Amino acid sequence: MDISYDRSSVRAYAIGLIRMEPLPESSRCEFTIVQKTDLKGYVPTWIGGMKIKHSLSTPSELNTTFDRGEEIDATKLSKLAATMEDPSLELYSDEEVDSNKTISDLAEFAME
Repeated sequence: MDISYDRSSVRAYAIGLIRMEPLPESSRCEFTIVQKTDLKGYVPTWIGGMKIKHSLSTPSELNTTFDRGEEIDATKLSKLAATMEDPSLELYSDEEVDSNKTISDLAEFAME
């Protein structure tokens, strides 16, 4: 079936990009969101409004996902500092070890 003739389908195109930049002397980031949408025809206004509202929820979702609180950040920072002082404290999973080996092997191959 050719969807170009199917009135029950919407042939829209959308692409979105998010750029995150750290703010100086802060543990915060600035987000720039760019979105291009081509609806390729008529779409009712209420559907467009619903999708715009959904796409604008991204910053809020990111904040909720990554906001760990100062206590958790302090714990992670302390662990990172200890690892930097003594790298032998850093433990890798088998998957991470395999991934590191694959990357090392590819880098050696590329240098040949």
